[in-house]
Amino acid sequence: MWQCQLQPLTRPRTEPAVLQDARTRMKEDIGTKYTEAALTVARRMLHDYDLIPHLHAGKTHSRSYFLLLELLAEYPALRHIATTANVRTLHLDVGPGGFIDALLKSNLSADWHATSSTEVYEHIRNAKKNNGHSRLLHHSIAQEVGDARLITVQTASPENMALALQILHPQGVLVVQCEEPSSGLVGQCAAHFDHVMVCKPRLLAPSAPDFIIIAAQRRATTGATMEYTEAQEQLVCMELQGIQQARCLATYLTQIDIKNNTDTQKLYFDHVFTNAKRIEKVQLVLSAIS
Repeated sequence: MWQCQLQPLTRPRTEPAVLQDARTRMKEDIGTKYTEAALTVARRMLHDYDLIPHLHAGKTHSRSYFLLLELLAEYPALRHIATTANVRTLHLDVGPGGFIDALLKSNLSADWHATSSTEVYEHIRNAKKNNGHSRLLHHSIAQEVGDARLITVQTASPENMALALQILHPQGVLVVQCEEPSSGLVGQCAAHFDHVMVCKPRLLAPSAPDFIIIAAQRRATTGATMEYTEAQEQLVCMELQGIQQARCLATYLTQIDIKNNTDTQKLYFDHVFTNAKRIEKVQLVLSAIS
């Protein structure tokens, strides 16, 4: 897992327009240089750990399930909170089922609650607490979950972040999935917490902008924003390299007539499942987190 403490940048910074231009070009070349199916499979083929959900021997789980398992395996402080008996947790948006299942795998006694703007697993939607109250809440009543020790945020809207900061226990941990390195979310967390870590789990593709913030040791009062520029630059460079590699591979696949979904899916599984070194690498990670 890639991770970085918050610190100032000591080298020239990549201009934001460079990353935006790369993202735009990747989309604009669909239909001319490569097909959308070819680009999708290229990004998957270049992601070493895309196979983890496919190789899991248990029931089908979303990617967020393995993502939280990886975070719990990597961060002892987060694991300590998550495995505390009867720990109270809140999971905000989008589909919280994967995070909840990962939590329950580690701690069946967890007193979890969730909100969601999309459909969720049936066993999550119908779950009730011992007192009969629903565990799946509306945003308007989520503040009733007072002093939650663990809060996960998948859609980092201003409303979700404000709610998380309002009800998180002073000794709790906040886990935020971010979709944009240039957003102000890291600075916002740094202003409210003494310890902030920026990381990119193996489950997130290098060519995607997504990354994770883990924030702990909440301050009594809002403090100064710590430097984020080094971590931000590394995230940008990682995404730029991933985009460049994906575009080149997608172009090649299209040129050799690997264009539609059937062709690309067959190529993906034929290529990846016969790659012994890759399978071994994925199995090692899967064993470590599950």
